[in-house]
Amino acid sequence: MDSHNQENHLKKYDEKSLDKLQSRTVFADPTYGFIFKKTEKIIAALYLVTNLISDNEPIKIQLRKASLGLLSDTLSLRRTSSAQSRQSILNLMTVISEILSLLKIASVTEQISSMNYSIIHREIVMLMGNLDALHPEMVGNGSMVLPQDFFNVPTPSAVPTYSPATNVFQVGNAQAPSSKGQYRTPDAIKDSQIRSTPKDNVKDNRREKMLQLLKVGKPLSIRDFAQEIKNCSEKTIQRELLAMVESGTLKKTGERRWSVYSLVQPQ
Repeated sequence: MDSHNQENHLKKYDEKSLDKLQSRTVFADPTYGFIFKKTEKIIAALYLVTNLISDNEPIKIQLRKASLGLLSDTLSLRRTSSAQSRQSILNLMTVISEILSLLKIASVTEQISSMNYSIIHREIVMLMGNLDALHPEMVGNGSMVLPQDFFNVPTPSAVPTYSPATNVFQVGNAQAPSSKGQYRTPDAIKDSQIRSTPKDNVKDNRREKMLQLLKVGKPLSIRDFAQEIKNCSEKTIQRELLAMVESGTLKKTGERRWSVYSLVQPQ
């Protein structure tokens, strides 16, 4: 066998082996594959924002250790047994709770910036929403409920999506960091391979507009938003606002026509 034929043979063998391997992993199912890629992005973000924490700081070591555990548990999600799958999700939720607690401590003690805390927290909450969708019967007791281009991954039609409320993640090829761990670079980390659908872009732009309006400082009503966001009904605006309340991005105060919305501030 000449070198050219041998190379083609090896290539076909490698591709066949890879297909066989992936058929046994999370990548065989688009839903699980989506969750794995989302988890991978979150872990990369955790490593980036903890770069500025001292290597001797226990919280840095624990955050990174927990994030790697998160990756391992995600890979074990796709099991033949439904009971095993549910147990894997419970394991994931335990690790996620630990990561959220450590992140909050790091933010309160100013070891990471409040902006990075808020963005990663939001993405983790959205990941939890996707995990809920795998076994809806597990959500009944409320144990899983919690109050950009960097995190986007290809979204299969079978996966319920929880759109990010912001498109910029302020950790990248940073230059000088501030004392709170906030990178000053204007460049956001992004995946050039990712493509969003026009419908997703419209929704993201609408939510971004809502967030910009709220950053002025005062709570706003649905009518306030409707005056600023053109070609969009009040019903659609209300639906978007409630979705962001559900994801923990916004806070709703008051009932019915007296309801107003404001940004959730990290505690």
